[in-house]
Amino acid sequence: LQEISLRQPGVLGCRMTGAGFGGCVISLIRDGSVREYLEKVPGLYRGVTGHDPLFIEASPSAGAKKLDKRTGSAPDTGHSATAR
Repeated sequence: LQEISLRQPGVLGCRMTGAGFGGCVISLIRDGSVREYLEKVPGLYRGVTGHDPLFIEASPSAGAKKLDKRTGSAPDTGHSATAR
């Protein structure tokens, strides 16, 4: 899946991850290329392996942070991240 993914337009990077069994990859894909990737890659993967892949689409976010006990919100750190 990693090799197939790296050849697709809009894929900025892809790496294997998980417990070492080669069954999971994380791909960083340009926002405008995700639909094409999800339409094309499952068939390519199935053609090579005979297995149907499962894809979980996720967007980056600011991640974990310490919350203010009084307000329940994160203190302003001057950093920002935008999720789509």
